[in-house]
Amino acid sequence: MTNTVEKKTQAQMFAEIRDFLRATEGKEEWIQFLDDRMELLAAQAAKAKERKAKKAKPEDKLLAAVAAQIGEKLKTGDEIVAALQDEFPEISRAKVVARLKVLVDQGVIGKISVKTGPGKRTMAYALKEFMPVEDED
Repeated sequence: MTNTVEKKTQAQMFAEIRDFLRATEGKEEWIQFLDDRMELLAAQAAKAKERKAKKAKPEDKLLAAVAAQIGEKLKTGDEIVAALQDEFPEISRAKVVARLKVLVDQGVIGKISVKTGPGKRTMAYALKEFMPVEDED
């Protein structure tokens, strides 16, 4: 059984105490103290959000381009590299495969081993909902 009770934040607790003090005609200095604390917490939260935004990784344009290449039809890493060669001159198969792994881990796409020649196999990728059953050859 999981606990579904949501924990209250300090700001929520301070607001409840302040509301109680106002309803019971508590001391104004207590109410002012709680208002100051809530402002301080809001400022700290804004600063933390700002720090987190600075640390965030920049948008991965290659990831978006690789994701756009994946559709209903199976595509190999080499096919994706060839399709993106003009847009990303520095592209390599390793970079594409790394982005494909991220997309597979996120559950956006699926991968399957396909036969490319006698005794040769490679991974092919398609959107998760269009994945065929793996061939047994």
